[in-house]
Amino acid sequence: MRHVQPLPFQPANISEANAFELVVFEEAGAHVIEGLLRHASSGAWLPIMRGVPCFLTGPLRLDLRDFCDRYGLESPQNAR
Repeated sequence: MRHVQPLPFQPANISEANAFELVVFEEAGAHVIEGLLRHASSGAWLPIMRGVPCFLTGPLRLDLRDFCDRYGLESPQNAR
């Protein structure tokens, strides 16, 4: 199941155009197991895997090919 919702919190002084939304692919109760945080205006996203959001970018970013294949996402440019 996939559903999109605004985050229940946003950093202070952030405009709506810079807000993030939560896309949930798998959840257990109130916990997101698999999903992503998506930047509302640019569409850039950060994965949530095994309940943990991954904020690493560039050469430190995890290999996201399986995650992208599983959920029909385009791989980020630096997904290896």
